[in-house]
Amino acid sequence: MLRKLKEGDTVLYKEDDIEFLGEVFDIEDCQDGSYTFSIEGFSDCCAGFYKISSWQIGITVFLQDEK
Repeated sequence: MLRKLKEGDTVLYKEDDIEFLGEVFDIEDCQDGSYTFSIEGFSDCCAGFYKISSWQIGITVFLQDEK
């Protein structure tokens, strides 16, 4: 099982097959044991930041290698 993201973690995310780096914020736990989070820079300029499910880790959001 993947570790839970923390506020400030840097992740890679894909949008239209282009990879970007961003910091995680606004983490909220869900009733099913998953959680949602937002990524700095990943937003709809009018509607605000997207809420992303932890189920997307490894699909469209990737953990940055720890050094």
